[in-house]
Amino acid sequence: ASTDQTNIDLFLPFFLGMSIAMFFTVLSIIIVTCQVAWPTILIIAPLAWMNFWYR
Repeated sequence: ASTDQTNIDLFLPFFLGMSIAMFFTVLSIIIVTCQVAWPTILIIAPLAWMNFWYR
């Protein structure tokens, strides 16, 4: 096995785990923000729709 393959075998699970952790962190921040300051959903929902529509 080459060192490139070893690097991928070591770093890919790390980066995947970090990406999943960041996704859940952002999701939980949005959920808590919407529970505490629920009018923000009136801003977040159209922005998410526009982001999806423009892509």
